Amino acid sequence: MTTANDELRHPAEVHINWNESYYFNFFDHQRELAGFFRIGLEENKQQSNMWCSFLHKGKVIYQRFRLNLPYTESGLEDLTVGGLRFRLVEALETINISFSDRHLTCDLQWQGFHDVFDMREEMTEMSDTVANGHYEQSGNVTGRLGIGDAVFEIQGQGFRDHSWGVRDWEGIKIWKTCLGQFGNDFAFTAGEVMSIDGKTAYLGFIYDAGKLVSLRKTTVDLDDDTEPTVGTVILEEHNGAKTRIDLEFMQVCRMPYDFNVLQECYVKVRRGEEMVYGIVEVNRRLP
Repeated sequence: MTTANDELRHPAEVHINWNESYYFNFFDHQRELAGFFRIGLEENKQQSNMWCSFLHKGKVIYQRFRLNLPYTESGLEDLTVGGLRFRLVEALETINISFSDRHLTCDLQWQGFHDVFDMREEMTEMSDTVANGHYEQSGNVTGRLGIGDAVFEIQGQGFRDHSWGVRDWEGIKIWKTCLGQFGNDFAFTAGEVMSIDGKTAYLGFIYDAGKLVSLRKTTVDLDDDTEPTVGTVILEEHNGAKTRIDLEFMQVCRMPYDFNVLQECYVKVRRGEEMVYGIVEVNRRLP
């Protein structure tokens, strides 16, 4: 069970690939703006990293991926790495996000609209490869984004996760996840993960009309894992009910990491006649 203390740092195991990370994203459909942020803390390597990307009208307008940054012992109470700052306002609910660079500034408030969903039970099969401490949440995002001389008032939605444990990127054969928020009444995340030794885990939940429902199985089917253009996600509940999600890819951001390529993809997400923007993440181990 996730508690308020889980928002903070966790004691590291004695493993070189121990990792604790905080990830947030947002989508403002009216202004056609989106972005994602991540801070990773690698205690046993004594280093940190940060990822930051912004999209406007279907095109990436800013990216920064900084690895091997100085280590910090700070946690979500007030955490800054590479100019990206996360500050906890209310545990399991509200976090401030800020970042600035020469021609870009943002100051956002991220606020969950449902309880966090604890993924630890679903991660059991992959606990030696993918961080087994893990929870996720959908939320509303407000604030301000400045690009050059233009200033946008953000009114959007987004997703976040917090994970901790052993993160062995080279132990993953392929990792495909997808997420989307259709207002405050329906949201989902879906993940399909295969390790190099053939273990497979299905991760995800549906938030529907006030209820959080875990998924028995998720299928993330893309026309091409390397250069995806379209895809389909099937969300299968334990009672057998299925929801189909259709994907149309707009932009793929690639982040090579040792023998892996991580792709953070901005997509159009459709459920029937409804369309919102979302993210598909594909992590592939190179042959």
